[in-house]
Amino acid sequence: MPIGDPTQQVPESEMRLLRPIGLGLLALFIGFNGGYLLILMIEMAGGPVLTQWAVPICLTASVLVFAWLMRRSRRKREAAVRRAAAGQPRPLGRVMVASVLMIFLGLGLVWAALRHSPPNLAALGTAAVILVISVRSLVSTVLELRSRKS
Repeated sequence: MPIGDPTQQVPESEMRLLRPIGLGLLALFIGFNGGYLLILMIEMAGGPVLTQWAVPICLTASVLVFAWLMRRSRRKREAAVRRAAAGQPRPLGRVMVASVLMIFLGLGLVWAALRHSPPNLAALGTAAVILVISVRSLVSTVLELRSRKS
């Protein structure tokens, strides 16, 4: 694989630090939004007003989601180890779907940046970075899938 290939595995030594950070941020996002939506639904259904308890409820939800995500991540890593021991290649379908979605995100950002009378150059630069990374990832994934079939 070429250097900087986005489909290449990140070394486990780096993932020991990056995985919990990413899962923690995801848990905060899911936990806070889910907890707050739960509080709003309880209030709308005629239940008690819990807005003064919003932060403790959302933090508790985030901790629970973090524990669930870490457990799920551990199971997925164990399944990947079993798959590698059996000699099966790692699945690339999710990488391909994510690459296509990122291409659409980049194109949407280009469209939004060009709608302004003077084009938003910062948004165009961000869109260019997104498009370069996602197209490179899609191309390398397709090439790897082709090499597996032949």
